[in-house]
Amino acid sequence: MPLFFDTNVPIGYIFKWDPWHIYAKNAFESNDLKYWSNTVLEETHKKLIELKDDYSNFLHDIHHIIRNQEGFFNKDDIMSLADSSEVDLESKKKHLIIESIWDKEGFAYEENSRTISNSLDGIIMDFNSDIYHRKNKFSVNTLLHKRIKDYPKIREELKKEIHYPDYEIFLDAHDLCFIHSNLEFVTSDYNERKIEYVKSKTSIPTITDLRKFVFK
Repeated sequence: MPLFFDTNVPIGYIFKWDPWHIYAKNAFESNDLKYWSNTVLEETHKKLIELKDDYSNFLHDIHHIIRNQEGFFNKDDIMSLADSSEVDLESKKKHLIIESIWDKEGFAYEENSRTISNSLDGIIMDFNSDIYHRKNKFSVNTLLHKRIKDYPKIREELKKEIHYPDYEIFLDAHDLCFIHSNLEFVTSDYNERKIEYVKSKTSIPTITDLRKFVFK
């Protein structure tokens, strides 16, 4: 079944510390034909710039604090530092970053501040290249759909319940349904009432919660 990805799928895939990463990775690695659209691409680019700065600033913030302190820290200590960071990043994302780094680096229950600082040095250096690699891989393996028609009547109906740019993304998927009538729209922004409304106004037959996507 051909897939159409909402913006949260590429964002979740590109940022390995995103709460949706494991689900986005699962959907992206599906053997199905995969699509996104110009609207999704533009929104992904905007969010990528914003989140890239937030993640980078957070890593530098934690690194600066650790580098200037002596002694041993456990994961809870670093979590407390993360919570005190003024970087505009959700607490859940901050904690995911610390959890991931602590586990991947194989730190002991308590670790020397210098060891943690050195690890953060490497992570910060690799950060941009990791994002570039994932973004490029997603772009190469996902087909770009360019909407053929405007569908003004459907847009007006969608605008009654759906905000911008989501209704434009649904219109992109609606347009693609004339090529793939069995298209599956995949999103993490799943609200059952709104989903049923969109399906009643468009030709999209299936809209799937990213968390419940089944690898094919």
